[in-house]
Amino acid sequence: MSIFLEELSKQYSQYRIVMLLDKAGRQTNQLLNMPDNIKLMHQCPYSTELNPVELHWREIRAKYFHNETLESLDNVADTLELL
Repeated sequence: MSIFLEELSKQYSQYRIVMLLDKAGRQTNQLLNMPDNIKLMHQCPYSTELNPVELHWREIRAKYFHNETLESLDNVADTLELL
């Protein structure tokens, strides 16, 4: 993520950038050298209203994956392609 932030900072050096992140492990467990024009903010846990895609996943899980266990991510992708 450090390389991404560095390149983003260079590309938009004339702007101040605020990035809103969820609490995914890879986004919270790194010590980053933050560029001066970028600020990272983490959203509150379980705040689906701030992450609209979660509302779609909730509906998909309720309609298509209710009480179903799939063996792998590939099985999930295959099932979603059939929809």
